[in-house]
Amino acid sequence: MPNSFSLRQYIVSDLYRCSARIDFKSFARYFFFNAGFKYLFWLRCSNRFYRSPFLKLTLFPISWFFHRRYMYKYGLGIPFMIDLGLGLKINHFSGIIINAKCKIGNNVTISHGVTLGHAERGKLEGSPIVGNEVFLGPGSKIFGNIRIGNNVSIGANAVVNFDVPDGAVVVGCPAKIVSMNGSTGYVKNKFYA
Repeated sequence: MPNSFSLRQYIVSDLYRCSARIDFKSFARYFFFNAGFKYLFWLRCSNRFYRSPFLKLTLFPISWFFHRRYMYKYGLGIPFMIDLGLGLKINHFSGIIINAKCKIGNNVTISHGVTLGHAERGKLEGSPIVGNEVFLGPGSKIFGNIRIGNNVSIGANAVVNFDVPDGAVVVGCPAKIVSMNGSTGYVKNKFYA
């Protein structure tokens, strides 16, 4: 998480993606009744607290405990040290695995069963980079040093093994580009700082 934004901005951006509102009532509702938002709250806190020498010794252990607890409870494997942009939305929790070396842009929507994995060898050695305003459909898999452009929609159960240009719609196993209609309609409540 870049230091240019405050912890509050990250949490507000995630809340806005879920509810299209940023008031306390919405925060309380989503914190207590939405597993994806609750998990992201503790992930964002852990990320921020870990980067501060004072908070690393005081508040980080508490946020790390809750982050780990909800990681196992909800089946969400997103490490707190990942580089996440503003406004991440987890549509349905469970089965989401993301490598710590991945980079995810702003206003990304992740569905259940998504995997962003690291390739250990070959020409695609490395981790995926996901652009802004991207929709990752249920069960989609992206492995290796793959660059997903902005405004991209990845269909359900697609296995992506190539760079995806801006505005593409990708489906299938192996994946192929079927249109250039992008993620319009799939990524809602976009947050802009």
